[in-house]
Amino acid sequence: MNIRQRVIKTNLVTVIMLSCVICPQLPLQANDHLTLVWGDEFDYTGLPDTNKWDYDVGGHGWGNSELQYYTENRSENARVVNGVLIIEAHQESFQGRNYTSARVISKNKGDWKYGRFEIRAKLPKGRGTWPAIWMLPTDWVYGGWPSSGEIDIMEHVGYDMNRVHGTIHTSDFNHTKGTQIGTSVLATNVDTEFHDYALEWREDRIDIFLDGEPYFSVSDNGTGFAAWPFDQRFHLLLNIAVGGAWGGVQGIDDSIFSQRMEIDYVRVYAFDGLENTPAIAIPGKVEAEAFTNQFGIQLEQTSDTGGGSNAGYLTHGDWADYALSVQVPGRYVFNLRYASPSGTTAVDLAIDVGPEMSSGLLPATGGWQAWQTHKVLEANLAAGEVNLKLTIDSPVAEDLNYNWIEVTLLEASVLADPFSDPDEDGIINIFEYAYVLNHLEKDSLEALPFVRTVEKESGQYLQITYRQRTGGTGITGVDYRAAGMTYRVEVSGTLQKDSWESGTSLFRSVSTPIDNGDGSETVTVEFVFPLGSSKRFIRLKLFTEE
Repeated sequence: MNIRQRVIKTNLVTVIMLSCVICPQLPLQANDHLTLVWGDEFDYTGLPDTNKWDYDVGGHGWGNSELQYYTENRSENARVVNGVLIIEAHQESFQGRNYTSARVISKNKGDWKYGRFEIRAKLPKGRGTWPAIWMLPTDWVYGGWPSSGEIDIMEHVGYDMNRVHGTIHTSDFNHTKGTQIGTSVLATNVDTEFHDYALEWREDRIDIFLDGEPYFSVSDNGTGFAAWPFDQRFHLLLNIAVGGAWGGVQGIDDSIFSQRMEIDYVRVYAFDGLENTPAIAIPGKVEAEAFTNQFGIQLEQTSDTGGGSNAGYLTHGDWADYALSVQVPGRYVFNLRYASPSGTTAVDLAIDVGPEMSSGLLPATGGWQAWQTHKVLEANLAAGEVNLKLTIDSPVAEDLNYNWIEVTLLEASVLADPFSDPDEDGIINIFEYAYVLNHLEKDSLEALPFVRTVEKESGQYLQITYRQRTGGTGITGVDYRAAGMTYRVEVSGTLQKDSWESGTSLFRSVSTPIDNGDGSETVTVEFVFPLGSSKRFIRLKLFTEE
């Protein structure tokens, strides 16, 4: 029996100590390419952007005997002004507490596993303040705090000005046991100058930086989630606590309030290990490994025709982004090359910020390398660059590999004036996008089909002049057949796939064919109804006889 070896996403048990060092400069790895995947530059005014931020609310002490009440949608405690987010703590009576503040969170609006996180901030000062820039798990997979982990990118207590701390907490290593792992570094003027606080979080290592210099590093010891639960989604938190088990050790100086933390920006980058990936020309094939950003995607060698790599080890919610450059606007079909042992998985696809569209369950193929091609999406695309996002919908278990997506043009569209030439190449829109060119070898620009309007007493009429093979049969413009090719002129009022029409009631030949001496002849066909009728788009359709 053939059993595929699967990569387990938790760590295998080995017996070594969790390492924590004050380390020298640790630059990004040589093959790291950073892709900005989320951020807030605070270039607006008012409450924090609700598309990116939410609030933790309450005054129950938050497990640390804190004295503030965290408010929600209250500009006194959280607001964006002059390009910065201000989180402000006040001494005031509110909901049974004597202090107010805000705890702004990205939960379910910005959640990540691994990446680089940069926050530029100016901190409050004075005894009793306890600002933090930190991360908590979104899904709490391994249980409540501290089992599912905590990452403190920056903590500062006001009675020890200018000393900033970087720390992690896990089930094995946390402050309730006195085993938390972290270190601190002395900065300058943290309350009057902006500093850069950063985290680089990889699968097996966490590094924390101040102003570009790393001062804390910790690595996975391989003993499991009790020591290293950092293989799940986390979100960001920004807050000022007042008092508490650490911030209030030397009491609170009420004369200092109000106090604020100012955030200049928050930026989140993904490590994709790739060089800058150019947009993929469409129509064309999108290889699995050509993503610009991803979560949970792993690559392996494929046995599919053509070789290369396929995406594998895919679990529910894993995703990949692909940059597409649509050359011809129109309606496209997306065919997925995939393998699935059991047929329990679907993929969801979204174009730019549009809705996700499900493929439905993909039929079983019989194995991890038993490949089939299946239509997963049909969509209209405008010309230009778009983002395709593919998300795995596999709630039962891993059950899908994919190798590529073939994007094929079904029906071209004219998205501008059909008689304009926006790219100034001498070929008007109707011929750029509406039918197949170069049916004869080495067509010159002068030999390409030409559309014009002709003035008559009864109105303006569309005429199309084009070349066709000589010696054919049938009616010119309707069903002329020569050398295995059928030439048909069609009209439409909407450009929709099933809207094109032809026939002797719609078209007439208006000139005697002109022999070009190269096996082709030039003919002119006219639409019998004047401009202003419901039919206003015209095309020449060429197809081979079945």
